[in-house]
Amino acid sequence: MVLLLGSVSSCKTLEDIDLAQEQPLVRLTKGACFGRCPIYECTVYTSGIATFEGQRNTPKLGLWIKRLPDAQMAELKDQLTETNLWQYESFFRSRIADAPLIKIEQFEDGASKMVAGKENRPEPVLQLQDMLEQIAESNTNTWTVRKPFDYNLPKGAKPGEIYVQLAPNIYVRNWIQGYARQGLRVAESLEDRSNYFLLQFDPTIAFPSEMERFFAYDDAVIYSSFLPEKN
Repeated sequence: MVLLLGSVSSCKTLEDIDLAQEQPLVRLTKGACFGRCPIYECTVYTSGIATFEGQRNTPKLGLWIKRLPDAQMAELKDQLTETNLWQYESFFRSRIADAPLIKIEQFEDGASKMVAGKENRPEPVLQLQDMLEQIAESNTNTWTVRKPFDYNLPKGAKPGEIYVQLAPNIYVRNWIQGYARQGLRVAESLEDRSNYFLLQFDPTIAFPSEMERFFAYDDAVIYSSFLPEKN
């Protein structure tokens, strides 16, 4: 039955695959840290399909899908057997606060086993994590967008662009240095209004809603919007 399901999945296009009908094999979940650690969940299914759901600090935000080569699937299954998650305790305690919590969950015969922790997990578990990270963090070009990330923006707005008018006494090149962490930069100076700019930022690091909140409390900002102001 598993072989039959796998052959059916292999004949479908990535867009047509019903993920609800796929049987998960293993899942890697990476949590937040104090820095810019990528936050995502990557699931590999028995059919060889892999999904990546990026939540933050990754170029693959939203739900992505790909088909793994047979050789890579065979290698992953060998590593799962060698690691044998079922033999380990479910949680390894850590005293390091500034590190992401890593969860690896294996599925087998209707049951599942999760091992979670940070830096002090057994070497076989770390080897399995490394293999799953290579799949999850592989080049964006090898993946297909299944469900774009919802930035909750008005129609026509771009998630990494925002229009801002600064106070008359504010020099934009100095001001944007305060937003270096968000990758803020001047895309265009709009001459029709004084101190009015189209700015760009990295939406995988700072979401549009966060930029709106930053600017709402910034005394240097008179006006900000993701759509240009109508004259």
